[in-house]
Amino acid sequence: MKITLVPLLLLAAPAMAAPGRIAVYGHRGSAGTLPGDTLPSFQAAMDAGADALELDLNVTKDGVLVVSHEQYVTPGRCLGPGGKRLEKAVPIRSLTLSELKKYDCGSLTDPALPGQRPAPGAPIPTLDEVFRLAAPPGKGGGPDLDIETKLVPYTPQLSASPAEFARLIAAEVDKVDPGHARRMGPGRGGRGRRDNHRLPRRTGPVP
Repeated sequence: MKITLVPLLLLAAPAMAAPGRIAVYGHRGSAGTLPGDTLPSFQAAMDAGADALELDLNVTKDGVLVVSHEQYVTPGRCLGPGGKRLEKAVPIRSLTLSELKKYDCGSLTDPALPGQRPAPGAPIPTLDEVFRLAAPPGKGGGPDLDIETKLVPYTPQLSASPAEFARLIAAEVDKVDPGHARRMGPGRGGRGRRDNHRLPRRTGPVP
């Protein structure tokens, strides 16, 4: 599993594919068949043979990295606690992880993606959960990960600071590759490369 982090811990190497074959990225997992940025969607992309998983990061009120393209829990994507319809978007940064996990972000499907089916009850996952799904402890391998941090300068209240993002990401990466952040060393602009074990490439159509 290789991790590409943009823009903070930039590992500028695309997913590797066999010579003459285009690398296939699962954008937010298999968002064409299941609600994006959920564990079922990432699992479906892996099952279909994606070379890499693309995902975005936000940070909760209590400092946990979670996977979401939006900086909000939105009415079009998620149901509120108890399955209630949301009246307005809720900033992820305003919720603790425990509070965020009460939202159902799998039951609603995207009208723009007619092939998408629901994944009832699926919450917004943490980065740690995606790491464990992509490369289960003790098994090694896994698809590459292409990760983007959600930093919007004109709405700083909706995201962690660059320094907090960097610290949290380094800590998560070190869980799966101890010492990685230290090996990058100071003064390298956050640049480095991580190439770990890989699962055998799967074959078959990717949604």
